[in-house]
Amino acid sequence: MAELLPPLHLRPGRWPAITGARRLPLGQLLQGRPAAAVPALMGQLFSLCAGAQSQVAQWALALAQGQAAETVFDLAARHRLVEAAMREHLRHILLDWPRCLGAVLDAPAAQEPLRRLWQAPPGTPGDWLKTLQACLYGEPPETWLARRMAGAEAMRDWLHRAGTAPARTLAACAPGLLAQPLPAAAGVESLLFDERIAELARQAWHEPDFAVYPQWHGTRETGCWQRLARRRAMPGPSTVLERLLDRLEEVARLATGDARLHSGGGALEPGCGYAWTETARGVLLHVAAQDAAGRVAGYRAVAPTEWNFHPHGSLAGCIAALPAGDAARCAALAAAFDPCLAFTVAPACEVAAHA
Repeated sequence: MAELLPPLHLRPGRWPAITGARRLPLGQLLQGRPAAAVPALMGQLFSLCAGAQSQVAQWALALAQGQAAETVFDLAARHRLVEAAMREHLRHILLDWPRCLGAVLDAPAAQEPLRRLWQAPPGTPGDWLKTLQACLYGEPPETWLARRMAGAEAMRDWLHRAGTAPARTLAACAPGLLAQPLPAAAGVESLLFDERIAELARQAWHEPDFAVYPQWHGTRETGCWQRLARRRAMPGPSTVLERLLDRLEEVARLATGDARLHSGGGALEPGCGYAWTETARGVLLHVAAQDAAGRVAGYRAVAPTEWNFHPHGSLAGCIAALPAGDAARCAALAAAFDPCLAFTVAPACEVAAHA
């Protein structure tokens, strides 16, 4: 999808602070197509998280056909989603962090561990753990997790001693860049384990604009930091650095089996089903309907970027509060919230011209 859309435009010191790309109207694009072709098409439309998009589409359509939920959500698919999330986390850490945070690293050296991890075949957790130790943490992931739980001082020591690509990226940032405070916000994750996720799916189905501008009683955020906050039973991170470290924490927890990604779904009405899963960027939701001939009769997809980059969301408020043209801190904020789209930052001269 990223290749089909212009970039998001981030505008420090202005309101609205986020403008630009929004999702293609999937309902129009898929209307009348054979339902069986949709999962593969989703993988082609979305360049990032393609596996998750395809899998959730397959689940939503199976539920729309009336299949029982207990036969739809197979264990093998859940394992594939965990591996896909780890790969997407790693892509963001090793490729996007240096670009967004202004760190100058040797690009081939930074990309080599990512290439090795992507090529690791499924079912080799030992190899994954060894590579994560060498390339991300500089120590066994379990040891890094204990350090993370020990607090800020232990993390500062790791940043300046580890020598791995993510540690060097974060340590090389200008003073204060990662200390930007982030407001505590309720995430979509708070809706997952009771009937509220079905209500959310129903709202997405009946309100055409919901997939572009989602909100739920003030909730406009989703991400791994929300999952970890739920696990800790305490508020989410308060700075950009804490949110970036949360991404490293989730990779370690997923790789060691200390955490899992949840998914689910059901039927909204005859011929209409919904499915969701947690992904690297947050909760992904699809709602699908098909007719008696097996063709798509309606479709909605709500992706994490639409929550996190909502023009009235937490990130938008943070960007609007920045000094005009503060590209460095704006890009760091974007790295913390992690769009699946390219973005640009408006320079100070553009802001002045519209003042």
